[in-house]
Amino acid sequence: NSNWMFRFPRNEISQDALEKEIKFLASFAPLSPLPIPDYQYTGKGFAGYAKIHGRPLSDELFQELSRNTREKLAEQLGSFLSVLNKFPLDEADEIGLPCGWDGGHHKNGAIFLEKVAPLLSPYARSKATRCMEDLLTVEFESKVIHGDFYLPDHIFINESQTQLGVIDFADANVYDPAHDFQCIVEIGGDDFFEAVMHHYHSEKDVGL
Repeated sequence: NSNWMFRFPRNEISQDALEKEIKFLASFAPLSPLPIPDYQYTGKGFAGYAKIHGRPLSDELFQELSRNTREKLAEQLGSFLSVLNKFPLDEADEIGLPCGWDGGHHKNGAIFLEKVAPLLSPYARSKATRCMEDLLTVEFESKVIHGDFYLPDHIFINESQTQLGVIDFADANVYDPAHDFQCIVEIGGDDFFEAVMHHYHSEKDVGL
């Protein structure tokens, strides 16, 4: 009836991720300043929650928004990410949220250096190798993040109320907050990023 959303994991990995998501959201829901999935139906192989209504915050839709509306959205995103990043790490560990994509950036960096860099021109290889080696030496912040904060897919706007809603926390993990901020820059540009940061009240990653 357009009021419920059901999810059906296709394999054991997806099932495990959904179970962690449900457990995490049960703890995070009382803290979240924005609507998020509130699972009312759960079982082996399915879960359901009251649908979060609105339109996906696509690049095209964002460009149509007024300056005043963008400011309201920036305040909501800044507030939401602040609260999310402050979620207690010990509680996240008890829930079973993975840490840093299980070292995924190091694995991918090693693959890049071994398999991709040799295919580049000498000039591009030199620059790319230095960039990747610098990246792999960076100490990442350890905060709870959404993990897949892609605005066109997982952020919805209820235009009648100018309110955002956030879905799909299956990739929530402990990692650097910059990972969640990248799509804000991609969709909104530097000005929108700065507007969101103006309302961000968690401890700031100095390199963000």
